Amino acid sequence: MICSYYLKTIFLHLLEEWSDEKLWTGESLRFRYVDALSSIVSCIDSGYIEHYFIADENILSENYIPGKQLHDIKRHFLDKRRHYCVN
Repeated sequence: MICSYYLKTIFLHLLEEWSDEKLWTGESLRFRYVDALSSIVSCIDSGYIEHYFIADENILSENYIPGKQLHDIKRHFLDKRRHYCVN
């Protein structure tokens, strides 16, 4: 559905944002997972994932993924987030 490079790029950006070690304890990993799912959905909503090494380069442009596929991907991650939050 979505290539791992997009997910890794989002995760690298999140690691910079959440650099405090206290956010990465065993007890908090569940919350980081939900946060990561939310970030993926946000990126899909905005249609923008900044390339990690090339500033202002959007790796999530229409040139790479058609709009219909983005909608399906977003729905998939929303379902995952909802399922994980409920359980």
